[in-house]
Amino acid sequence: MPWIFAAVGSMINSYHSDKTGDYKWHLAIPIFIGALFLAISVSLGSAFPVMALLTLSLGLGFIYCYSVYWAALSSYAAEDVLAVSMGFINAIGNLGGFVGPFAVGYLIDKTGSFVMGECVLILSLVIAGLCALRLKR
Repeated sequence: MPWIFAAVGSMINSYHSDKTGDYKWHLAIPIFIGALFLAISVSLGSAFPVMALLTLSLGLGFIYCYSVYWAALSSYAAEDVLAVSMGFINAIGNLGGFVGPFAVGYLIDKTGSFVMGECVLILSLVIAGLCALRLKR
């Protein structure tokens, strides 16, 4: 179910971004939505598992901006550095995909609760959304 939400949201967000030519808000809003719904999912916890799964599915809103992100990058970066920029961003993203689960697992082990690890993920999304707001358009 989460990936169905992400696929539909990605198509809608990409279409609207192409239609309006706006990248900043089509990046920032889905990221903030992802942070909000992830926070709601964490607060619901195991008391309401179906609602937690639904809000987690909606929380995949940050995936909605992937296609817009790559389109924005290709419009901002010069052609001679575009390939290097994309490669560098992919490398950093892969590093985050490797280190992130270890960091969250470490926090879960140290605190005895998954909440602190999820708070770090929520904070990361908020920071990413604020970075997206720094774009010119």
